[in-house]
Amino acid sequence: MPPIAWTTEASNDLNDFCRKTEPRTASAATRSQIDDTLTKALPSCCTIIVRRLFVGFRPRSDTQILLVDTGSGTFIAKLGEPGRLDHERQAFAQATYAGFTGDAVFLRLQAVPPTPPLLALQYQTAESNIALPETKSLEDAVLGAIQYQAPTVASVANVLEELLNAIGTVCHRRSGVQTMPSTPTANGIDLLLNCKSKGTRHRLSESLDLWRSRRDAQAIRHDANIAFPIRPDPAIFLDPVAFFDELMADTNSRWLPRVRVGSAHGDLHGRNVIVGLTNNQARRPSLYDYEAMSDESLVAWDFVKLETELKIRVYPSLWPGVGLRRLAWEIGQFERDFGEQTEKHRTHNTWPTISGDSPPERLLYLMLTIRRIASHHLGHDRPGEWLREYYLLLAVYGLHVVRYANQSSELRMGAYVSAGVAASRFEWGLRPTNPQWPWRVLTEIWKLNRNDQNAEALTLAETVQTQLSFDVRARYELAFAQLRCRRHEQAIATLQAAELAAAGRPLDEDCYSLWGNCHKQLGDPHHHLAMTTSDEYIRQTACIHAEREYKQAVQYYERGYQLERTHFPGVNLAHLYVILAAIARQLNSSDSDMLLQKGKHFAQDVISSNGSPGWTKKLSDDTIWFPATLGECHLISEQWSRANIEYGRALAQPDRKHHHVRSMRTQIHRLYVAFRILGIVPQGAIADIERFFPTETKS
Repeated sequence: MPPIAWTTEASNDLNDFCRKTEPRTASAATRSQIDDTLTKALPSCCTIIVRRLFVGFRPRSDTQILLVDTGSGTFIAKLGEPGRLDHERQAFAQATYAGFTGDAVFLRLQAVPPTPPLLALQYQTAESNIALPETKSLEDAVLGAIQYQAPTVASVANVLEELLNAIGTVCHRRSGVQTMPSTPTANGIDLLLNCKSKGTRHRLSESLDLWRSRRDAQAIRHDANIAFPIRPDPAIFLDPVAFFDELMADTNSRWLPRVRVGSAHGDLHGRNVIVGLTNNQARRPSLYDYEAMSDESLVAWDFVKLETELKIRVYPSLWPGVGLRRLAWEIGQFERDFGEQTEKHRTHNTWPTISGDSPPERLLYLMLTIRRIASHHLGHDRPGEWLREYYLLLAVYGLHVVRYANQSSELRMGAYVSAGVAASRFEWGLRPTNPQWPWRVLTEIWKLNRNDQNAEALTLAETVQTQLSFDVRARYELAFAQLRCRRHEQAIATLQAAELAAAGRPLDEDCYSLWGNCHKQLGDPHHHLAMTTSDEYIRQTACIHAEREYKQAVQYYERGYQLERTHFPGVNLAHLYVILAAIARQLNSSDSDMLLQKGKHFAQDVISSNGSPGWTKKLSDDTIWFPATLGECHLISEQWSRANIEYGRALAQPDRKHHHVRSMRTQIHRLYVAFRILGIVPQGAIADIERFFPTETKS
């Protein structure tokens, strides 16, 4: 038996591998098993050196991939169960043309020993294929290119082109176009994803079930939906689980696009491609791992999997240190721009040739490179429809990754947002199909609520709560309509139900601010009575009741503020502390000065945060509310001239409406009542509320 030696690097790889396998394996036992298999597979070798052990996305305790040196050359050896190895050998033969054994991209494959039962598969080593002094995975090359231009983005784009065109030549051209594979169910249809030569198929419904049932997946779904405000125009993001639930319930299947089906790699990502490096250039991609190859694959799967697996690993480095909701929002903006660029370049065939200067621009360039090549492979004979196929399968793959248990929350969020943006862009082509889809109804509710048609919004919102029980925004719109209809207790109950449904995840700042507003409005009549009565006993009692509700309101605004310390709950906290300071003064409490200082503290905190990510414009009238918020904070800070300027900016916005002015005037009037009690005298033009905010005809 030949002696077996392990390099230090390989030993470290082994320890890493054993930590990641499920169930966890012991290093010594795993090494002994590998040594035994190698000696049986390579009995004629004088010596065997294990140089590396590759750890992929999903380490399996019964499968190992090694870089082996036998003295006469190096190669990649895959060890595993004989039936599985034989399936991979057959899959490679099935998905490639007759007589193909490998080329400059596909590493050559042979069985070890050459007759069954198999002990190992031997791939031609990437090092000998590449013949360059340094190699790394395509994933590492992409990460380095985007962050540091090491290797250059242009060279990585060339590698992607060489890789994908080689797969196209060997596999993709052996394909045809048909309707998306599906199967009937009791309630509609189910989508069939990649099928393997063994005949095993993945169904989309399996992934949907995991998104609904697994707590970690539910948390991602919850945070992703919270991250995207409802928009009156086409949505950036649609919850992809709800989207496919609705589509797959359509027994007519009219929405199914035509897709290209045939030979493909089936498991293309950044860790089963090795590239060479020289003079900061990536070169000569080498591909291995043929287990998922088939001549019955969805060809677009190669592109959408490669795109998704690369970009979701880059996203956390583009926005480091942010929470999951902020990360979801940033990814959504990137994905929206990515879609717009794709559609523009696809239409005019003007794909970019410049890589960009910033990391997001570099990522965009590489991702557009993948889509440009996809447009040729998938749409050379149907340029008008390939992108609908692409968006559909991009959404499907983003949901499919829930099956991979070892992904971090950041990676899973990236895949889920990618799926949701793709679903939104795919949905644009379905608009005449069903105007009653829940996400369309939710947009109508949003419009009704913003146009003071709250009774209509309330009726409509009650009809979609069951269908949208996962979506905090639906609960928010219901509570918003209830509050506007003066049903405060119902609104509070709706928000309590939303928090219960979130299963331990916090709601968003809008929900907590609305919750705070419920208590604030419950306190307002008591506060008004305290300000207008001449009966001292009634005044004292009313102040106590108002104080109780306002303190409840403060608790919820603070919960919203602590999430991301953003301006909206912040300015409401500042305002309420001023009101509470005035009430304390009326009750002869020594807390009055302390409460006023708290209000000024929050006001300055909001002013100081101006320009931070929390001030990102998400809704069209943020151009009005942002300066109005600053104006109110300057008022509380007694910075009168700055308040004049900011409120002036808000009023000068061309899309300013009656309800904006009314809300500003009401808020300032409440402050000035409190200022009078606290002995604060407003200065400048803003001191005259009626002149500064003239009454307008409702628009």
